[in-house]
Amino acid sequence: MRIVWSGVATPASPYRGSSAPLTKFSTTGPAPVIAVSLKTNHLGDDEARAAIAAATEQTGLPADDPVRYGAGRLLDAVLAARSG
Repeated sequence: MRIVWSGVATPASPYRGSSAPLTKFSTTGPAPVIAVSLKTNHLGDDEARAAIAAATEQTGLPADDPVRYGAGRLLDAVLAARSG
């Protein structure tokens, strides 16, 4: 699996140890990461589900492709974070 960030493909595994790409564009300061949204349109269904499962396992956070499978899991994580 590869991740495309600003048009540059990089090896997958961006989840471990660094949240720099997630905070460098912040205008309000650091914010907690509560879920992972994936773009899996270049993968078959089985590969997409495996990528989502891997992201969840590697981060301990809910992950999904909201375009492909709906945003329910991601929305639940946002709502839980707001109420918690």
